[in-house]
This record gives sequence, C-alpha cells and structure tokens, in this order.
Amino acid sequence: MTYHDWVEFIDYWMDHCSTNGMSCIAIDKKLKRVAGAFIVRDLLMKPKGFEEKYSNPYMNLTPWM
Repeated sequence: MTYHDWVEFIDYWMDHCSTNGMSCIAIDKKLKRVAGAFIVRDLLMKPKGFEEKYSNPYMNLTPWM
C-alpha cells in the first residue's frame, strides 16, 4: 500500500466526513497549525463509484471493505 492508495481511498469519503459532525480536527494553538485529524464516516453512506472500484481484488484497500 502506498500513500497515494490511501489518499485515493479517503477522497471518496472526504466531503462526507468533513461535514457529518462526527469527525474532528486537532489544532496546535501555539503554532496555529493543524496537529491532526480523525475522520469518521457513516457506514451506510456509499459514494458513487466506490463499490465498483473496491470490489476489485487487486486494489490494495479492497480487504478493508
């Protein structure tokens, strides 16, 4: 698995996770920078094209689904 694989996987959920009210972000107030983020998705939400892509056994993150 590569960093690109992970970014591509998360991109399907990013809009949902950044607006669903369940995800959170940690901010370093002293440095005024994002220190970390935790995204939480609703398990019933399936973005368009996601199931088709991650039903392919050759995709690195398919076993997660």
